[in-house]
Amino acid sequence: MFSTDETPSTGGAPGDAPSADEAHSTDEVPSTGESPSADVAPSIDIIARRRNGPGIPVSALVGFLSVIGLLGLIAIGGWSLSGNIKLNTIPVVGEWQAKGKAWRLDLRPDKTVVSSSEGDTEEGVYRVDYFGNLWVTLKSGKIYSANLAPPQNALAPTIQDRFDLVESGSDAVTVFDKLQPSASPAPPK
Repeated sequence: MFSTDETPSTGGAPGDAPSADEAHSTDEVPSTGESPSADVAPSIDIIARRRNGPGIPVSALVGFLSVIGLLGLIAIGGWSLSGNIKLNTIPVVGEWQAKGKAWRLDLRPDKTVVSSSEGDTEEGVYRVDYFGNLWVTLKSGKIYSANLAPPQNALAPTIQDRFDLVESGSDAVTVFDKLQPSASPAPPK
């Protein structure tokens, strides 16, 4: 923008009139003490004083706003997830019978499970995670999972008395139906 030599930077002839940029070259300093481009932009001295003067550094302001923005995104994500599933509405405690098989699961309130199939009984533990997935881990090392919560934006709710248990590794699916408590009379006191 500023030229330090006397030849025109536009490639014009030596006798041509200088352009507006060339009129403010560094060779011609006004005697008033102002910078050559005082009418175009603030002087370098004013900019330097603004950088060193009181105020908040830009890098600190950008860093602070980035942290606030990140915390806001985390809060919005947690808020949107928290409305999807209410764990107390997924009843899993009770006895479940495999459809068409002699396999029975007894999910107890203390988070233990008893799996019985054709005379074999095996114990284990179960848990329901935040997303409504049932995880059953038997002592033999077999892991099973089932999705208990309805998918987001589902048109029809899931059946609360049935779930599809999927074996990890083989992806074998077994449908379980909840057994209704027997209508036996209460024991006498």
